[in-house]
This record gives sequence, structure tokens and C-alpha cells, in this order.
Amino acid sequence: MATSADGTDVLRYQRKSPSADLTGNIEAVSMWAGQGVSTVKEVQSASDIVREIVYEAKVTLKRIQYV
Repeated sequence: MATSADGTDVLRYQRKSPSADLTGNIEAVSMWAGQGVSTVKEVQSASDIVREIVYEAKVTLKRIQYV
């Protein structure tokens, strides 16, 4: 699937995170999500995420100006 800089083969489902030294089919290397993946409630586009962050920042800034 992939090969590390030292020539070691990286096999499918092996505990090896993608890194800059890998060559080959990097997209097929395991992408470990961790415990935080369970907090994902919806899939959004990058533009929707940025729009939401900007909106929440404006609301927060407006709120703290009156404190």
C-alpha cells in the first residue's frame, strides 16, 4: 500500500498514521479519528463551518461589549 522513508512497507489497517515520509497509496492508510469522532453531529462544507464561526464570533463580541 505505502512505503516509509526507511523502506518499510505499510500494510492496510496497520497502526501507522500517514506522514510526510510515506510514499504510495497514502489515501488508503488508516486515518485514526479518536474519541472525538463521536461528537460529530453533522457533515458541513468548509464554507458553512467558517460562516458559523464568524456568526458565533459576532454574537459573542456583541454580548461581551455590554458586560
